[in-house]
Amino acid sequence: MIRIRCILAFALACSARLVMAAIPSPDSIMPVPPIQWLRPAPTIGHAFGSSAHQQVPTDLAAQGYREDEYLFGGQARIYDFVEGQANAVIRTLGRIGYVDRLLIRRPVDPARFSGNVVLEVINSALDFDALAIWPYMQGQIMQNGDIWIGITASPTGIRSLKSANPLRYAAMGFGPSPDRDCPASGPEVGAIFDILNQLGHLLRQPGDPLNPLRGLDVRALIATGYSQGAMILATYTHAIAPNLADGGFDGFISIAGIG
Repeated sequence: MIRIRCILAFALACSARLVMAAIPSPDSIMPVPPIQWLRPAPTIGHAFGSSAHQQVPTDLAAQGYREDEYLFGGQARIYDFVEGQANAVIRTLGRIGYVDRLLIRRPVDPARFSGNVVLEVINSALDFDALAIWPYMQGQIMQNGDIWIGITASPTGIRSLKSANPLRYAAMGFGPSPDRDCPASGPEVGAIFDILNQLGHLLRQPGDPLNPLRGLDVRALIATGYSQGAMILATYTHAIAPNLADGGFDGFISIAGIG
């Protein structure tokens, strides 16, 4: 949710600044607002990025794995930096509604679950949701019994999903920016920061009926991203996460990003 005021080549409407230190601001240290609903994606066609429909398909069942896709929604806070302060001091501009998606690959047998969850912030710099971490890590993930989760991270990614399957993904979207000074029109790209807040918190609540991993003991939750996904995480780790009253992630792996 850090606001963006310059156009990036990654098809983002606005660009998040990357910061080196974090100084909490009073209005941003607050409990994470909860995800309001989560349900399986409509059974129309198949999930975009499905392992069975890649150029080189992966037989998850042969590895004792399954794939599920969910849509979820809520309200996301949108942040800005405080002018004249260190660039990790943030303020809340407002809130917007959003509907996003999760793609989850997990062991069919819950007893095989290692306790490790790898959450990939999906890169949409090529104008579509392109999995970058899963193709390289899938062997180790399935050998270990880890869970992999992919999250669509930008309006560009959402636009590609709707183009591929307009009925399955009809509900998806990030609301318009609450910042009148932002020159970009259209969806608010900064929603992803609070979405990460909310998702990280939910996945650590094994008894929450909305948690897609409910009943499982998540011992390590690691967020990762490649290129554009890594840049999102760079801002999140330096400016957003330190301002949270309650977060959920145990660590971050930034690959081929800036900052």
